[in-house]
Amino acid sequence: MREKAVQYFAEANHSELNREMAQGQGEKLNTLAGLYGCHSNEMGAFAKMTQTSYGKIVPSSQTSSSEMVSNLNKEVSAQQICQSI
Repeated sequence: MREKAVQYFAEANHSELNREMAQGQGEKLNTLAGLYGCHSNEMGAFAKMTQTSYGKIVPSSQTSSSEMVSNLNKEVSAQQICQSI
């Protein structure tokens, strides 16, 4: 169920999430972190991870929201951030 919530949120907020991941901060990025199971004290680490791994998560301007989520899932698992889906 959590995976569907993440996918829906990413589709609805695709451009904002792209910008906030590149910046490493933002309200929608914090919401996404919460959907991944991050607690408030882990959200900063999640945001930093998305910023440092941005090129892997969003490799091109044509990256779809489903590709972005798939890439993000890989990074969350690889870096053991929060609770992966």
